[in-house]
Amino acid sequence: MKVLMILEREFPPDDRVEKEAYSLLEAGHMVHIACFTMEGRPTHEIREGYHIFRKRMSGFIYKSGALILLLPLYFRFWRPFIRKLMEENQYDALHIHDLPLARLGFELKKRHPIKLILDQHEYYSDWINQTAHYNTLPGKIVRFLSNWKTYEKYYLSRADLVITVESPLKEIYRDAIGIPEEKIRLVPNTPRKSVFNFRNIRKDIIEKYDDRFVLLYIGGLDKLRGLDLAFRALQQLKEHLPNILLLWVGPPSKYFDISLKISQYQLQGYVEWVPFQPIEILPSYIVASHVCLFTPELNREEIHRTIATKIYQYVVMGKPVIVTRGRFMQQFVESNHLGYAVDDSDPKEFIRHVIRLADHPELLQQFRERALEVSEKYYWEVTVQPLVQYYDSLDRRMA
Repeated sequence: MKVLMILEREFPPDDRVEKEAYSLLEAGHMVHIACFTMEGRPTHEIREGYHIFRKRMSGFIYKSGALILLLPLYFRFWRPFIRKLMEENQYDALHIHDLPLARLGFELKKRHPIKLILDQHEYYSDWINQTAHYNTLPGKIVRFLSNWKTYEKYYLSRADLVITVESPLKEIYRDAIGIPEEKIRLVPNTPRKSVFNFRNIRKDIIEKYDDRFVLLYIGGLDKLRGLDLAFRALQQLKEHLPNILLLWVGPPSKYFDISLKISQYQLQGYVEWVPFQPIEILPSYIVASHVCLFTPELNREEIHRTIATKIYQYVVMGKPVIVTRGRFMQQFVESNHLGYAVDDSDPKEFIRHVIRLADHPELLQQFRERALEVSEKYYWEVTVQPLVQYYDSLDRRMA
């Protein structure tokens, strides 16, 4: 089966897309990926067996993506690019990552005998309304005029398959949008065992943090991540644990100035930021840590219905996790005895649990053993199977 994936960003990197492409290739399918480039990358490249087709995008067109439901410029960029690929390669399936280009996928489905797969990395209509750029003054106007809920319902209901990352989101798509259960596949964004394993560890990274008690957060620095909770906690934790270090590994954001936060909370020497790292390096930072964090504010529905990729990554590397009380991730962490869920607005519980873990190494070991015990269920090689089985079934029907 010939599959065209569409991704509206630079590629690589995108861990989920790379994992899906690799798994489908391994199952015998042909995978092409269409994306844009603003960095002058080649317009065609073959990487690990799949083809990447890129179209150069200007900064103006990129910014117009925020107005996608109001102005046609962004669709006008993508439409001829994808139509040309469709005509040249005669794909069997169009696999679109995230919601914005769903309309383009539906247009192409009406013109070509293809299956339309909409791969939702998050609950898009809920997530986008909380992003930093939609909460500036101009962004609020665009948000008011852009009806993402209606757009989401209209196009997801017209797809042949909707992919979602966790079961509570599957319930939304089934109950609120009305997508039949058989048209939804659950594919959690879990880590690849070939990357997240204890053979793939860099000794220099482990040794660098050997004399610190490390709290680790992996991911982008922005307002949705609840980073202030850890900063506020660290003000008190440094008095009890002089060797504590808050380590952030991930890309920056113009909406979150980490240097300003360090100065605001007087945490010089207690916080380190490591810019974006390849996925292959992340296991080393996790192993170098003592406690791993994901503490977002609980102000959007998506947080209550998902488990962030980073949580699975922490668990398969045997680390205790501190999360806030998003319903699904709290249930996951507490029912599996993997760590603690804390208040997202008051650092007292956070501080108490960190001190307890620091003072009781045997408790860290108990969490490590429990995490490794349950980890086999949460590798990509296991959780991707519903997606592979869907494509295999399409292939058999077309044979």
